[in-house]
Amino acid sequence: MSEGSQVEKLSSAQKRKLLIRALRDISRLAPGFVTAKTLISVTEALADFVPILMSGMIVDGFAQGKDFAYIGGVILVGLAVLFLIKLPGYGIRPRLVYPNVYRLMSGIEVMLNEKILSMDYVRMENPEIHRRYDKIKTFALNYDRYGGFGVYCEIMNKISDAAKGITYVAAALFVTWDLYGAGVKADGLWEVNYLLLAAVVGILMIQNIMRGKSMIQEENIELSDDTVKPDRVRNYLQNNFLGEYQALKDIHIYGNQKFVLRRMDELFEKWHKSKLRKDKIMMHQQLIDESCDVVRSALIYGFVAGKAVAGAISTGALVQDIQSFYRIQQGFHMTIESFTKLDNCMFPLKLIYDFLDITDEKYAGSLPTEKRDDNEYEFAFHNVSFRYPASEEWVLKNVNLKWKIGEKMALVGVNGSGKTTLIKLLCRLYDPTEGSVTLNGIDIRKYDIKEYMDLFSVVFQDSKLFSFPLAENVAASMDYDSARVKECVRRSGMGDRVEAMPKGICTCLYKDFDEGGVEISGGEAQKLVLARAIYKGSPFVILDEPTAALDPVAESEIYNKFNEVVGTRTAIYISHRLSSCYFCDDILVLHKGQLVERGTHEELIKKGGMYARMWRAQAEYYKENPA
Repeated sequence: MSEGSQVEKLSSAQKRKLLIRALRDISRLAPGFVTAKTLISVTEALADFVPILMSGMIVDGFAQGKDFAYIGGVILVGLAVLFLIKLPGYGIRPRLVYPNVYRLMSGIEVMLNEKILSMDYVRMENPEIHRRYDKIKTFALNYDRYGGFGVYCEIMNKISDAAKGITYVAAALFVTWDLYGAGVKADGLWEVNYLLLAAVVGILMIQNIMRGKSMIQEENIELSDDTVKPDRVRNYLQNNFLGEYQALKDIHIYGNQKFVLRRMDELFEKWHKSKLRKDKIMMHQQLIDESCDVVRSALIYGFVAGKAVAGAISTGALVQDIQSFYRIQQGFHMTIESFTKLDNCMFPLKLIYDFLDITDEKYAGSLPTEKRDDNEYEFAFHNVSFRYPASEEWVLKNVNLKWKIGEKMALVGVNGSGKTTLIKLLCRLYDPTEGSVTLNGIDIRKYDIKEYMDLFSVVFQDSKLFSFPLAENVAASMDYDSARVKECVRRSGMGDRVEAMPKGICTCLYKDFDEGGVEISGGEAQKLVLARAIYKGSPFVILDEPTAALDPVAESEIYNKFNEVVGTRTAIYISHRLSSCYFCDDILVLHKGQLVERGTHEELIKKGGMYARMWRAQAEYYKENPA
């Protein structure tokens, strides 16, 4: 079943709840927007009838031999009424409509961003969460039917369009009311009179019902995997390769031009076939619309013209009624189409609210972390085992260890041994599957999670820097202490480099948003991440293989500098290169998720186990490759 078919599976009660919730959010994000947009639509519809009434009065005036003063008075009064009807819109649009459109656009993104940033990390590593967020971006934020303004703005547009359509029908019926009874007694054909009216209304109803079904079919094609997946991959290639100058280096070096273009052509072909199915439905519906329009127009014009020929209505009334009947048709189309499209908004809304309603798995805790001047903290792992969600493989198994503040500990082991996972458990990015982690004898799950995370400064292997000013990257905030930033940068070993930058610590990193931005190397980026860890000033510092892509000299420089700035704080070093960790007080060797060795560098070398074998293998490499 395609994703789009879920639009029709929602019950009326579900759709009603979704719409009510959306209107509450719209009212909260953009107060007064619903009322303002609806008022403008109603006044616009009423304004369209002023020229209709004016034209009828003018035609009748000429037919009755009225002078130009009368005709001029009709025109002046009509223009004055038209101005008064439209006047509220002139003031409402710039003050309430245009600003609120952008409030809704940004508001829904803020809601989603807040959810992502507050969501458990375990959720954010789940591919299903990413897939659901991609669907929201595709269907609710940037979906092309919404003109790029998002589903909230689409809901507002459809509500206002429905109000305009209903006003058209009501006003047109008011204007033409006398027509339905005119001449009925005189010609004696009242049955034909109302049968014609019933036929016109019946054709309108059938036409709009069929149009609504066609719109749902088109929507389902737009939301189907056949349309969405090729388009998503095309956008991925466009944005991450053709739109990123860093990626173009690989494309040129490896001659990927034909590969990328061929892949995009294949994806376009799949997307195009899906669109052709939609176009076929649209063409079929257009044929039905045109046929219905011809029959309906013939009936309307024949009905009104017959009244005029029989002398039941004046020439001016003929002009008014024909134009008003056109507004009735337009109003019917607009109303039914608006409700159909509003109904189609329910699926994107469901995607949004299902995402926002995702509950956290982890217990947030409530105990405050102990603020100790002596930094006497002790961490311990008690029979900790862990496996990732939806996996049967144990990443850690029965790990027991403890250490205190001030100690420097190294975690070593081959890839997949569980080093990074152990750090994730320590920082409460994940909770153990079995066993517990304690701080000063208390299970860390009982501590307030925000306070607990404040204890850690972590430099990850894949730590990111933003294309923002350097100082904001170091302070992780737009508000920062300039002197403190400079000191942290100096201690990280980047002092001279930053002083040489055009704007010092205010220099923007990279050129994504600032032509004057500075491109920095991988080693320089890691030093700035280190400066960020220093700035935070947490009592517990972790270096998780941040130098894996650097040469041994650059790595040694960062580790040595890091060792200097840690001071009396606890530090954990994780590195494939054992020479970077030999100065640690304690070295832990992990293998296949278990703690297999522990001791100082000298103790482990003498023991002749796994650590000693890894040390000798790496030492031999450097002997053979002294450079």
